[in-house]
Amino acid sequence: MAKSTIGQWYGGQNIFVTGATGFMGKILVEKILRCCPDVGTVYLLIRPKKGKDPRRRLEDYLNGPVFDKIREQPDGEGVFQKLQCIQGDVSQANCCLSDQDQALLEDTVDVVFHMAANVRFDQPLKKAVLSNTGGTMNLLDLACRFRKLKVLVHVSTSYCHCEETEVQEKLYKAPHNPRKILDLASWMEDDILRSVTPKLLRNSPNTYAYTKCLTEQLVSEYSHKLPVVIARPSIVTAACKEPIPGWVDNLNGPTGILIGAGKGVIRTMLCNIDYTADFVPVDISINSLLIVAWKVGSQPRTNETEVFHITANREQPVSWGQALELGKKHIYKYPFSVCLWYPGGSPKSNYIAHNIAVFFFHLIPAYFVDFLMTVTRNKPFLVRTQRRIQNGLGVLQYYTTRLWFFHNEKLARIYDSLSETDRQIFYTNKEKLDMDEYMLNYILGARKYCAREDPRTLPHARRTLKKTLYTVFYAVSMEKSSLAEWYADQKILITGATGLMGKVLVEKLLRSCPKVATVYILIRPKKGKTAKDRLVDFLATPVFDTIRGEPNAEGVFKKISCINGDISEKNCDLSDDDKKLLSDTVTLIFHTAADVRFNQSLRQAVLTNIGGTLNVLELAKGFKKLKAFVHVSTLYCHCGEKLVEERLYKSPHGPRQLMDLVSWMDDDLLRLLTPKFLKDCPNTYAYTKCLSEELVSQYADFFPVVIARPSTVTAAYREPMPGWIDNLNGPTGIIVSVGKGLLRSVPCDHTLKANLVPVDVSINGLLVIAWKVGRVGRRGDVEVYHIMMSENQTRDWEETMRLLKKYYYKYPYSFIMWYPVTCVTSNRFLHGILVFFLHWCPAYVIDALLKLTGNKPCLVDIQKRINDGLKVFGYYTNRPWNFENGKLKEIHDNLTEHDKKTFYINSEEYDYDGYLRDYILGVRQYCVKEDLGTLPQARKMLKRFVEEELLNKFAPEVMAITDILYFKYLLLILVLVFLH
Repeated sequence: MAKSTIGQWYGGQNIFVTGATGFMGKILVEKILRCCPDVGTVYLLIRPKKGKDPRRRLEDYLNGPVFDKIREQPDGEGVFQKLQCIQGDVSQANCCLSDQDQALLEDTVDVVFHMAANVRFDQPLKKAVLSNTGGTMNLLDLACRFRKLKVLVHVSTSYCHCEETEVQEKLYKAPHNPRKILDLASWMEDDILRSVTPKLLRNSPNTYAYTKCLTEQLVSEYSHKLPVVIARPSIVTAACKEPIPGWVDNLNGPTGILIGAGKGVIRTMLCNIDYTADFVPVDISINSLLIVAWKVGSQPRTNETEVFHITANREQPVSWGQALELGKKHIYKYPFSVCLWYPGGSPKSNYIAHNIAVFFFHLIPAYFVDFLMTVTRNKPFLVRTQRRIQNGLGVLQYYTTRLWFFHNEKLARIYDSLSETDRQIFYTNKEKLDMDEYMLNYILGARKYCAREDPRTLPHARRTLKKTLYTVFYAVSMEKSSLAEWYADQKILITGATGLMGKVLVEKLLRSCPKVATVYILIRPKKGKTAKDRLVDFLATPVFDTIRGEPNAEGVFKKISCINGDISEKNCDLSDDDKKLLSDTVTLIFHTAADVRFNQSLRQAVLTNIGGTLNVLELAKGFKKLKAFVHVSTLYCHCGEKLVEERLYKSPHGPRQLMDLVSWMDDDLLRLLTPKFLKDCPNTYAYTKCLSEELVSQYADFFPVVIARPSTVTAAYREPMPGWIDNLNGPTGIIVSVGKGLLRSVPCDHTLKANLVPVDVSINGLLVIAWKVGRVGRRGDVEVYHIMMSENQTRDWEETMRLLKKYYYKYPYSFIMWYPVTCVTSNRFLHGILVFFLHWCPAYVIDALLKLTGNKPCLVDIQKRINDGLKVFGYYTNRPWNFENGKLKEIHDNLTEHDKKTFYINSEEYDYDGYLRDYILGVRQYCVKEDLGTLPQARKMLKRFVEEELLNKFAPEVMAITDILYFKYLLLILVLVFLH
């Protein structure tokens, strides 16, 4: 990569920074140290504060997470030695510097960044003037003695000329002479000054904007003495990329709203949701400052004062309404641990409606809570908190109810002229900012760095939020759930409860149907563990975290009754007592048990999927109160049909005859006949599921039967937690293999639809179907329902792969064999070549090296499993599929609004991008067992292989072919494995 022109210019420069301990100052210092490695000395002006001297404050400053990247570098300590603490205070004459420090700065400083300011909007005029205007004058007077000074950057704000609706990148005349106002503030009594403040402010909304306006004119008066430039950022918010996505450390502006709304204390704000929210991430603001300083400082000096806007109204036009909706969406997924109420409320554009909402939703609850606190001899706090909130909202509403347009062509022209290297390092192009991802990181950053809540508290926070929502929307709701009420007192038998769908089904029944009587789960002993031991492990999984956090969790879990049995045995291997118990009580059966391995032998698949189903059906014949038998099949069990309708199909062979055949035929002969039996079916799983459907239909005269055919079941969309999944079947195994760099070519027609259905949507479908059929209880007919996402919610494989690739780099695995890029092709010949060179060759070379070094070879075996999985996967991703799904949609349309929300099966708000992000995170956390806290280390490891920016320049096909050259890294991998 070419060297950075900007980085080289900063080489050898000595930089003086005021306001370095502030929000923007920290990012500026970190960016200079990390991206301008040859910089000279960075002088930080720090004053004593709260009993700490400047050097102690510097130590605390460098221990912050902002500097983690530098601290983890091998030469981190050497980098920090470039920082020099200068004790001083801009509000004092000569910045309160010692003679020695003055002389040092006068002889060495090349660049000044003046960022120190009092940013409180409600500050008294005297204090704001002395800090912002007086502090700047003291610095300018000091800088006049800097002999080597090339540029002084004064950080102002784009909102300091609020009377202008269209703000140009030029100087504006201040309403008053800044020196006169300074003189006034120095002698006038506080009471008198407070009384004249409104007259002085005029069009300025607050003392901060007013003093920043005065200060700009003061700076311009020094342009004949100093090379000055004024930078006007708009609303500065959390970092989008560096040093940490979402990092923010104060509650100013939108961050305060975000936390206040997230904790339930802000329920309304005055805001025009259609107006532009002009905010700029702090790292983009800092990159812009560094570019501006370089541009002005590297040119011949003039007596003009350059003005630059650092704004986003053109590149990233986001309205306040859009920003609030994104924040609300993510705050429900990543809530705060300590909340007074659920995150709700809404913005109001009407002043009267807003004040009514403030009275009812802010003030009355505050006084009521404080009254209770006083009665219980606790310290009241909420009225005081609400007063501060109202002051903050009063200031902020000026900006949220007006529209400005800021010209920013000057910075855009400079950015366009930069080299590609400088654009990557000092990025300011806000057009590429993914607002959805940015708001997610903003919330996580505010949660971690402002609210000081560890990411590990998220499960508990989600449980708390759900309990609150339950209290608000369910316990006191006048509209009851028809479904939940119907499930009251039902006694339900579930087979396959320990599987992916079974776990979510049990959890959903216990949580959303609280009056259900008993849930019997059939569990067989396995791997030396009894059924009861397995039940303990079952209930300890994260799926039940929400229920486990409820006060009556023990009572809820007591509704689960473990039945020791095995569906592959006659009568399901039940004891006489258990058999009688189920016969007398069970009202519903969900048969989800199956062997879902596609490469299973025909004998094993028949015994489990057909024989197991037969045993459950025979058992169910004796159930006296059975209202419905729900058999879970698959959408892909009739692969020979061009259009799969919601009806029964005749199976190619009789299920009972096939069972009889496998009972006596030897393995070799059965293996030989398997392809003849399968015909259009791609594998034994699809074939046995097809036969099982016919078997189930034969029992329709004994009890009401329904067949549910879900499509490819993937991670949870919302419940029990976004992204939850606990096995590597189907697409999940592909995701892990690609993410770890083991899978480099995928056989897939990228123009076809990826018909994925989240597991919670599938389970809601099963519950709705059982409710529909169980109420009628009609025998003789077999109802068939398809459970899949609607056409407008289904995306093609190309978009799916593109989104997955994006999140592979944002959330990489801790240990990878290579960077996660894969070629997606429907060309079998090309796929075969890529598999040979990029799968088998590296696998055999690495295994040979492992064997030579006395380690156990493993990669060839892994690639064999991956190759088997690809053969199965390729069948489904290279064929167009057409399915009917009108019946379940018709049921959904007739549900109450309450049931549509609780048992969602056709959510029009389905966020596919967000779902795939949660899917990647869920696989990482629950399948690969990697904590989110390992992400920073994982990202660093990924960058050792290849820079993400480099990958984005090439098509995956080109990058995959270049993998042929990666053998030079094999020895490095071997060394890492050996050392590990």
